[in-house]
Amino acid sequence: MFKTFEQVDRGITANSTMMTVAVDPRSPNHVFCNSRDGQVFGSLDDGATWTTYDLPAKAREVRALAAG
Repeated sequence: MFKTFEQVDRGITANSTMMTVAVDPRSPNHVFCNSRDGQVFGSLDDGATWTTYDLPAKAREVRALAAG
């Protein structure tokens, strides 16, 4: 389980509080997180670079993430 956290915003801006983190158990360098207002961010290189994933317009909240 997670023991420490490090800020890895590298080029992304969350519009609200970050809520969850999900790590792919088969590929631990694949990390995903989301903000309270529905932004989803993903990294396929252990946090070196991040991509913002757009949700459908009606999706206003993300309450959980799963990776795998």
